[in-house]
Amino acid sequence: MKLQLPGQKTRYWQVFWLCLLVAAALFLPHCIADAAAGGGYFHYAGDFNDQQINFYQYANSFVKQGGTFSWATDLGSGFVNSYSFYLLGSPFFWLSLLVPARFMPWMMVPLLCLKIALAGGGAYLWARRWVRDEEWSMVAGCLYAFSGFTVYNIFFNHFIDVVALFPYMLASLDDAVLSGKKGRFPFWVAVNLLNNYFFFAGQAVFLVIYFFCMLAGRAYKIGPRKFAALAGETVLGCALGCVLLLPAGLSLLQNPRTIDPFNGIGYLVYGKSQQYGAIFYSAFLMPDAPYFKDMFSEGILKHTSLTAYLPVVGTAGGLAFCRGRRSHPFTYILKVCIVCAFVPVLNSLFYALNSSYYARWYYMPVLVLCGATASLLARPNLARRELPRAWGLTLAVTLSAAAFGLVPYTDDDGVTTLGVTDEPARFWAILGVTVL
Repeated sequence: MKLQLPGQKTRYWQVFWLCLLVAAALFLPHCIADAAAGGGYFHYAGDFNDQQINFYQYANSFVKQGGTFSWATDLGSGFVNSYSFYLLGSPFFWLSLLVPARFMPWMMVPLLCLKIALAGGGAYLWARRWVRDEEWSMVAGCLYAFSGFTVYNIFFNHFIDVVALFPYMLASLDDAVLSGKKGRFPFWVAVNLLNNYFFFAGQAVFLVIYFFCMLAGRAYKIGPRKFAALAGETVLGCALGCVLLLPAGLSLLQNPRTIDPFNGIGYLVYGKSQQYGAIFYSAFLMPDAPYFKDMFSEGILKHTSLTAYLPVVGTAGGLAFCRGRRSHPFTYILKVCIVCAFVPVLNSLFYALNSSYYARWYYMPVLVLCGATASLLARPNLARRELPRAWGLTLAVTLSAAAFGLVPYTDDDGVTTLGVTDEPARFWAILGVTVL
């Protein structure tokens, strides 16, 4: 396998500034509308308004005052235990301390733009090793920065921290194995663990999948000595990053919500059949807001981050790549992740085998999907051969979603209507924009 070694001049800052400006352009109309309505700053809904903004403002003030125990949180709890999941380990939060606490509501959008820009730049750095053309590597970075997963999880804000930092850890793993560069991988392991221990558990599982798929695809060639050195760097990174994990872990062990195992057939199949349809269409339709349901009314769908959508290209590039490069590591990774998505116990591996359903690990295969798409488009002959069929299949599956807006439904009062969606107008708008 021929790899493009990142020795030529980097275009990182071009990707960074491009993503920053696009993100600012996306937020600007909403900020103007909120200001005109008298709100003064960007509002979304639910958790973003009630938690994310307030947490940042409160934590900013609390840290500057040197507090340790907070009576304003829960019914009184340790600040580290409560906020290590949300923001305490995030470098973006510590950067925000440069701003007075009273200004934090106005800083949420600039921070989000910065996170999205860093996500695009990191994805580009990872992709340029695997994509033949620098410009297509830039496209991979932009696709990742504005994927459905990123846009969906603006609602949760601190999830975007994870999206922003993960590509750097993946790129540093490639550097360690393929270029023998030491020090970068443990640093980024520590940063990601400090940032969010909950997401790091899933990242550890994905890195194992990534590593063995790279070995299977012969992209990685590693002997006992190099493997031992890599294991040592992994342990070092985890040791450096466990500063918040230890106190938070001791607190979590006392929480019954963290121990919720599967039982019987629940290991193998989801309790609601519609869950499978939602997982399947999550790669083809752009996501709605986290607190809405459109096509499916049964299953665990709200607030689950269930989306693997890519703007402009959808899944067509990924499908074409997997068909044309069947023995490539990316193909192996994407296939393994698809299986994990559809099997409850495998999906829960990313959440310490907890039976509560979430799809909050999708950003990792989405990054690989972006790399696969860019790699395909950088190979004109392969794209000409494989892309038309994949594009046709993607279009057909996307259009098939129209059935959910046309199927007849009779309610308890005997009234028959077309469609099973909660908000038909919103559903048709989402479908129309996706097809466009």
